[in-house]
Amino acid sequence: MHEVVLAVFGPNGDSLFARLLPQYGYFAVLLAAFWEGEAVLIAAGTLCGAGYLDWRLTILAAAIGGAAGDQIYFYAAHQRAARLVQKSKR
Repeated sequence: MHEVVLAVFGPNGDSLFARLLPQYGYFAVLLAAFWEGEAVLIAAGTLCGAGYLDWRLTILAAAIGGAAGDQIYFYAAHQRAARLVQKSKR
């Protein structure tokens, strides 16, 4: 697992990605959880285990993003389904 982290962040951990991750990583987790859901948590968990992200803030960002995404997708599908039912005249 450390080989993967070294490949992404470089041997000294001084890459641009490593510098931006603590600053924008939680926002990225929030957006990715909003868009994709649980699949992003595997990568976020790896970053937490490597010490790049705090697990408490990562869980909070993922919960907010996932809940917001679920609510918006449900509302959009609910409105579309209501229109289709009205068109079918059942």
